[in-house]
Order: sequence, then structure tokens, then C-alpha cells
Amino acid sequence: MLYLVVQMGVILAVAAAVFFALGCWYASARVAREQVGALDAVEVEVADPRIEAAEVEIDGYREQVAGLQADLAKARAHMAFDEPVAFAGLPPGAEEDAELGAVYPMRPESADDLTAIRGIGKVVARQLNELGIYTLAQIAGWDRPQMDAISVRMGFKDRIRRDDWGGQARRLV
Repeated sequence: MLYLVVQMGVILAVAAAVFFALGCWYASARVAREQVGALDAVEVEVADPRIEAAEVEIDGYREQVAGLQADLAKARAHMAFDEPVAFAGLPPGAEEDAELGAVYPMRPESADDLTAIRGIGKVVARQLNELGIYTLAQIAGWDRPQMDAISVRMGFKDRIRRDDWGGQARRLV
């Protein structure tokens, strides 16, 4: 019985020490928060003319960056690759397919490396070749119905549009 009373006393003493330490920590944190709040309220005056000159220079650079960003937005608007590339007639040796557009019945001498397009590996390039697609110009000339037809034939859902094969091909052509 005495043993239990001593254990209870030790447990109570440890709990009291823990609560005392937590109370001290909380009080010091509150004082620190008050001091930080007091520092935030103080305004600092800039007396160094070099700092003022640097701030003026930075503002000038900010204006230049804003102007350059506006110019970039205009340039991007002019470079929109939403429309397929228009070609005058069929390429030599190509035939017109009602769904796929220009296709080659056999590999042309001027075949391109279709794996230059992100999303087309060797297997997909071989599948495209089996459909008669050998050049980047063919892919660049695809419109939406042609992309859909090729997606169906290759068993893709929306990979061609998602990976923007047409846009990539237009940039590479």
C-alpha cells in the first residue's frame, strides 16, 4: 500500500513538472509574439541614397519586364498552332484517303523520323507507317476528324490531341 502511495506521489510530481515546463514555454512564446508584433508596428526609415536608387532601378526593370511579357503574349497569339498546315495538293507519291488525308501506299524516300514527336516511340511510329503515315508534314496537316480517325484505328482515346502531335509536327516541319 505504501508502495502505491509513493508511486502516485512520483507520478504527480512528474506531471506537475511537465505542466510547469509547458506553462513556461507558453508564457515565453506569448512574450515573443508580443515583441514581434511591436517590431512590426515600427516603421523603418531608409536613409541610404543607394538603397533608394536601387529601388528606383528595380521599378524600372519591373516596367520593362511587364512590357516584355505583353510583347511575348502578342507573339504567342500570332504563333497559334491550332490550324493544320495547308499544302498545295498531295505530296508526290501520296494518295488521298477519305478519313486519314494524305497517305503513302509504300514508304517514300523522304520519310521522316516520327519519333521526334514526344509521345511517338518506335512501336507507334511503326503503326503510323502501317497506316501510310511517314512524314511530319502529314501529321502537321491533320485536322480534328483525321486525328479522331487515326486515334480510332490505333486504339488511342485522346492521346494524339493530349500530346499535341499536330502542334509538335508543325514546329518541326
